[in-house]
Amino acid sequence: MSMFAIVVLLGLAGQASAQITVRLHRDPVVGSREVRLDDIATITAGSPQLVAAIGRIDVASIQAPDTIATLTTSFVRIRLMLAGWQQNALVVQGPESVMITYVESQPVTDADVERAARDAMLLMFGTTEDNIQVRLRDVFMSAVPRQFRELPGLRIEVSPPVRAELGQTSMKVRLWKGDNLVATRLARFIVLKRQRVAVTRISLQRESIIGPDDVQFENRFLPTVADEPTEADIYGRSLRSVVGPGKILSLRDLRQPVAAKQDIVVRARDIVQVTAKGNGLRIQLALAEALDHGRVGDRIRVRNSISKKILSGRIVRAGELEIDMSRGR
Repeated sequence: MSMFAIVVLLGLAGQASAQITVRLHRDPVVGSREVRLDDIATITAGSPQLVAAIGRIDVASIQAPDTIATLTTSFVRIRLMLAGWQQNALVVQGPESVMITYVESQPVTDADVERAARDAMLLMFGTTEDNIQVRLRDVFMSAVPRQFRELPGLRIEVSPPVRAELGQTSMKVRLWKGDNLVATRLARFIVLKRQRVAVTRISLQRESIIGPDDVQFENRFLPTVADEPTEADIYGRSLRSVVGPGKILSLRDLRQPVAAKQDIVVRARDIVQVTAKGNGLRIQLALAEALDHGRVGDRIRVRNSISKKILSGRIVRAGELEIDMSRGR
């Protein structure tokens, strides 16, 4: 500590009449080689200036990362007395000894804030970190005053929203230096959940019957709850409207296919073979001329080519009709 700093501290010590309380943190982690008292303790004194002055007192120097230095309450009390404070004005609380670990710290970034927010949402959704993403909608740390955001060893605390919902949400972010709250801000996030969805490979027309070549299943992070259909939910269904490639299909886009209309197999003026059946007999009649169009299963009229009599029969296949004589037809 410089001679000027010692003089300042002595001056403040002479002015201090209120009790000074220093509460040591248990096994603190610091981000600087030169350890000050406010890095490892919470300080209470008569004025903010006095708290700041006491906090600047150096108490240890750690030469290498991941090295541990041990301090005792007795050492801290003696260090304060050497800085000019009277013993009867000092109260040093906390563990009898603390182990200080120096870890080279990096400035807190927006990515750190997003990770803290994600951890808060994981508990609400009851899932693993592979299934949730949380992204800031605006920059955060650059909006925090510089004297706070550049403090070494900052700890981030994010309060989750009231409900576990996907999409846009706001959460309260707190920045702590040890036990001291240095900043509180509301941040806007978007919450995404990984879901298995069906995505169209190509453009598909209305009433298209979907098959394996038309869609692919992907895991995507989405801001809304998706249907997450299975292959059985998709294949064999038809589309309600035209969709382009790359669209995520929902069950609302699909329906059971309309029964396909069979092709016309007999047309008016076609010559068809007519078979009469009934009472266990099948009799092939003379050829007839169709008077109507029809599909398999349809009943149409035909004219007997010899008698010119008009009959009605059911199409059984292309060019062939049956007349059920047992029913009087």
